[in-house]
Amino acid sequence: MVYMSRPLKERTAEEINYLSEFKCLADKCPDTCCSNWEINIKGRNKEFYKENAPEIIGDIEDDGNGGAKMKQVGGPENVLGGDCIQLQNGMCKLQNKFGESHLPDICFFFPRSYKKIHDKIHITANMACPESLRVALFSRMENKFSSWNTVPISREKDEYGVFEYEDISCLSYKQIMDIYNSFSRLANDVEYSANQSVARLLLVSFHLDQNPLERWPSIKDAIYTMTDQLNLLHVKDLYLKNLNLKDELVSVLRVMFVLINRDRRRFNEVLEIVRKTLGDHKTDPDILWDNYQKIKENWNSGQGPDLRPVLKNLLKVQVSCYMFPMDSYFPKRYQLMLNIAMEYLACKLALMCVYSYLGRDLTQEDIIDTVQPVAKRFYVLGDQEVYDFGKDCGWDQKKRFITTVLSL
Repeated sequence: MVYMSRPLKERTAEEINYLSEFKCLADKCPDTCCSNWEINIKGRNKEFYKENAPEIIGDIEDDGNGGAKMKQVGGPENVLGGDCIQLQNGMCKLQNKFGESHLPDICFFFPRSYKKIHDKIHITANMACPESLRVALFSRMENKFSSWNTVPISREKDEYGVFEYEDISCLSYKQIMDIYNSFSRLANDVEYSANQSVARLLLVSFHLDQNPLERWPSIKDAIYTMTDQLNLLHVKDLYLKNLNLKDELVSVLRVMFVLINRDRRRFNEVLEIVRKTLGDHKTDPDILWDNYQKIKENWNSGQGPDLRPVLKNLLKVQVSCYMFPMDSYFPKRYQLMLNIAMEYLACKLALMCVYSYLGRDLTQEDIIDTVQPVAKRFYVLGDQEVYDFGKDCGWDQKKRFITTVLSL
């Protein structure tokens, strides 16, 4: 039986290229999405179970918000209640017995993120899943990384991230994708480091915030002029004289410590390593700054791993996942780009600290085990804290942040 027997309105979608390498690890996953997640059951899912698998109904309970979810079992140390009741020996009992057709929507689609632009569906992925992160960070597609493949849709979603803001609705699909592709090219540019690419994106997003999107053609023409190497250096030099980088680092870390922190074992392991190698930003900023300088010197001296390709891919997958600059949660492009910059810096600093803590080159597994909990924290949290952090910033503070990004 086809799931829900619903006719598909869209039979194909555009999928980000690197996802062609993704395949679920199932029982071999180091951080299964069947644990510590609330598995929501949509109304149509529940009706389907009543008709086709009534024995499952007893495994479903109210979620307290008028909806339903799978029951959770297991350790009280897990703040969200433990494992999904369907998890058995690392595998889903539902899938083993009935196949993918019986999975709840959230399980069927994760880690993919579906976004609808006019009548076209675009599929990207977030980094909360270890395997989607691995294929993203270690992809060798280079310039093809942010291109799209046409793929069939085997199941319809009830909801998509739909772009409905007034300043977006006036643009055609072609114009919106032109903006996205322009930002992808900025992130892909091999002449710029990942840090410099973040700064370029911040500058462009500021100009988009200050101008109506009808002016996009003129902004697009000016992108490479206003974000070339000399202009980035000018922004850096202009503000470096009056910038206390120690204070800036502490302010950035204050947000990141809050963002990374979570009462879960893997989150806390990364956080504890960061604290041990840097120090407590709340009580000893001098020690934190001295430790950071030492870590940075080792990182830049050639003694540490060359993670430039990994960091570039980290930025590319962030831009792709958010579909910058049209994400449905952020009417302001700069706030969205600030979120990307903060997540990028949190992951980079965590990698630097883990390298220093371990005292050896990082393996692919080390990198995944460091970055994935941080990325998952951002995904679970949502974007509100970062949004609050940046919403009141004036342009002077924004340029200071760009300077800080170029200096970390």
